[in-house]
Amino acid sequence: CWGIKDRGARRVKINQMKVQNFRLLHDVSLQLEKETTVVVGRNNCGKTSLSDVIKKFLSEKSSFEIEDFS
Repeated sequence: CWGIKDRGARRVKINQMKVQNFRLLHDVSLQLEKETTVVVGRNNCGKTSLSDVIKKFLSEKSSFEIEDFS
């Protein structure tokens, strides 16, 4: 689930996201700040999983694998 605001044909801004059952992320909601959002956490808490799901979602070639989902 992505909170996406259409800003015309030139720009789209994601202001919130919810990820369920993707690698270490079982049920995560994230409110994105207007300028910059920083993700900080201990080892093995899901930071890379969060980065990967964003990259995969925004990629022109979706590369989701069955192993990505828990």
